[in-house]
Amino acid sequence: MREPGGDLAELDRTFEELRRRWRVRLRRATREALGDAVGLRAFPLLEELVERGPLSPTELAQRLELRTSTIAAHIDRLEELGWAERAGQGRKGVQVSATAQGAAAHGRYLELRRRMLTQLVAPMGGDDVRELGRLLQELLQGLLSETGER
Repeated sequence: MREPGGDLAELDRTFEELRRRWRVRLRRATREALGDAVGLRAFPLLEELVERGPLSPTELAQRLELRTSTIAAHIDRLEELGWAERAGQGRKGVQVSATAQGAAAHGRYLELRRRMLTQLVAPMGGDDVRELGRLLQELLQGLLSETGER
């Protein structure tokens, strides 16, 4: 790339516009597929529960970098939907798990995202899609190494 002020500024604008439009379309598609019952922000929490649960509300808050009060509100909503359940007390404290319904909803959400991504990259050739994937992985690895995350 050339000047940081030129090409990087355009890349920044394009990235932000892509991110914004993707979220709008994903939100709309999620409402159509799963109803208005839950917003997009609940799905990262549900994903943590499906893939790593059971977890305490505090662990969820730390993992998702959200306030515990925000997590509690999401858990309440997921419980109302039958997608999550709280259990336990005492020293170990409350643990939250995804239910079978929650795991199924998460699966539908992932399938929806993958269908949308397939449509997005459909105009690209297979080699271009693989190169895009490689470049995104490279950017992600650079970001993770900067922050010490994995």
